[in-house]
Amino acid sequence: MLLISSLVYLLRKGQGLTFFFDEWDFVLSRTFSVTDLLRPHNGHLNIIPVFFYIILKSTFGISSYLPYQVLGLLVHGSVCLGVYNLGRRRSPVLAACAGIVIALLGTGWQNIMWPFQIGMMGSVSAGLWAIHEFSKPEPSPTRTSMLVAVSLMCAGGGAAVFVTIFFFALIRRNVSTIARITIVGFLYALWYLKYGVTQSQPGNIGKTPQFFVDSAMGAAGAIGAKGPDFARWYFLVLILFVFSALLRKQTYFVSLAALMTIFVTWSLTGISRAHLGDPNASRYLYVGAVFLIVAMVTVVPPILIGRLSLVFCLFVPFLVLPNLNVLKAGTGGLQDVSLHLRSSLTGLEMIDGDLIPGQPVDGVRAPQINPLQYLAIAKKYGNAGFTVRELEALPEEIRIQADDSLFRLMANLHTEVPGAECNESQKITGSQIIVEPSGKTSFTSAAENEAVFHWFSDATSNSLRIQLRAGRLYRIENHVLLGTKPLKIQFSDPAVSICR
Repeated sequence: MLLISSLVYLLRKGQGLTFFFDEWDFVLSRTFSVTDLLRPHNGHLNIIPVFFYIILKSTFGISSYLPYQVLGLLVHGSVCLGVYNLGRRRSPVLAACAGIVIALLGTGWQNIMWPFQIGMMGSVSAGLWAIHEFSKPEPSPTRTSMLVAVSLMCAGGGAAVFVTIFFFALIRRNVSTIARITIVGFLYALWYLKYGVTQSQPGNIGKTPQFFVDSAMGAAGAIGAKGPDFARWYFLVLILFVFSALLRKQTYFVSLAALMTIFVTWSLTGISRAHLGDPNASRYLYVGAVFLIVAMVTVVPPILIGRLSLVFCLFVPFLVLPNLNVLKAGTGGLQDVSLHLRSSLTGLEMIDGDLIPGQPVDGVRAPQINPLQYLAIAKKYGNAGFTVRELEALPEEIRIQADDSLFRLMANLHTEVPGAECNESQKITGSQIIVEPSGKTSFTSAAENEAVFHWFSDATSNSLRIQLRAGRLYRIENHVLLGTKPLKIQFSDPAVSICR
């Protein structure tokens, strides 16, 4: 019940979001073709995430982001259940507390609030359940190897899961598991030889130790949205518990498997991405925090479980509340990007004519979107932008993004006609002209002038503008869909005449 409540809370917090950054590759470019399913994204094999995105797009379209958010939160929920399931053998109370901490891990907002990260979260979830299966007295080699395969087909983090399970299978001399996992690894190697692309850069190996340390400190601190002091204490307690288990010869396989998985993850990530210098990126903090909290809960000495259960329950709010503040800030950033991007898409969707080649919809917020490709997808699966009425109710800074798209992308919007004359003209009344949807007009200015173009904005200093030369003829064509918005052109000097 606590998990369901947490997921509902997160879903409500994610209102107003739309597809973000890399996610557009899945939305616009992926199909059920073998090449699209196997083509890596940032070096990762993403068969399962791509498959689900295609299914959701085909079923629900792209007008609503809600189905994708529900999918993302369900995968996040499977991670939380994996944490609980691994810990409940040691203590159901500690396991439940750990699950709630992960459920509301605001420092991992990139994974939790961005459905695209079902790849990384799915890899983590399958890894947790693989460890759970292999920790049973009589593990199923088939289920274990299938879970490892799922982890690999979600994201590159599955490689750490593979290494961990394979290592412990060797230690335990579990021949059946070794044989099946070897087949999985062989198939993954074949994929990598055919499609794999290394993300590593020269010098990354030398940077990896520091990347490892920074990742470890960041992940431990992320559990309570705390700093390095909390992280140091966390590792100190964890090390003491591990040594206590060693001295008492207690079973702590799950804890060691969790630690090995995250240690291998940090090492492989450092080798491939240390040059980017982002060990404390939210998506990485999430993965590290999950495995570190599993390692802690599953190695607590039995003699301390009763006392620590009460202490941890009382301490949970102090871990969750700071995380909720981080979650709010991270989600707020995504919402701001979504508002601006959806406004830009609204402008693109309104254009009923040719586009200027090579112009991006938003080169900063969504460089992956090709306007023509987006319009082809939108025609089949619906628009991701606002309706005209929705956009009109939004603040000026958001509305102007739609104007920017219209101004930059619409071909033949404004053309200076060299040598042409305005044979018959009528001076405008006031300092503004209006060009209706699919309408055209021509005008000339008797003096140097400035023309400000706006459809949704209020013609402020941020609106789009061109400089007019005296005596030149200008042709305007407002190629927007009928029933949408007229174009308003405001002049700095009213010495403008309409040509008939």
